[in-house]
Amino acid sequence: MKKGGPDAAKLIAKARDILCNTQVFASRGFGEGGTPTDACWALTVIVRYDPEAKWLLNELFERAEFPEQRLYGIAGLIALDPKEKNRFTEEKLKKFSEERVYTQFGCVGEASTFGMQCYLLLQDNYTGYYLFKELPSLYSTATVPRPKESAK
Repeated sequence: MKKGGPDAAKLIAKARDILCNTQVFASRGFGEGGTPTDACWALTVIVRYDPEAKWLLNELFERAEFPEQRLYGIAGLIALDPKEKNRFTEEKLKKFSEERVYTQFGCVGEASTFGMQCYLLLQDNYTGYYLFKELPSLYSTATVPRPKESAK
């Protein structure tokens, strides 16, 4: 994928589609077996290979339909440049802080707030929970479903 070309462009497009449609903020693996999540696969592809990653992640932060997508935007921006943490001040995030988000961290799924998840993302090395060191095959990943009672 590092060489680019049509196959890389297709994978980047797939990653963008996944990330722009995710509805749960999940870590790299979920469930007892640690099944790789498609959203973290997508975030990893975008951060490592998308030449327009910064633009896309900024768009996710600014215009996401779901707050979980906004969190992936922040996680990706910090992964690209740790100095981006300074951008996400309490004042900047205040309007989103009480939004309800659905998270999945390993076996634990829960409702949380955007503010709490941002606080965690801004901790040192926390974004590492959302990027793969070695990219798994997309075919080995799964979508973490949003709880039915929360459907928009």
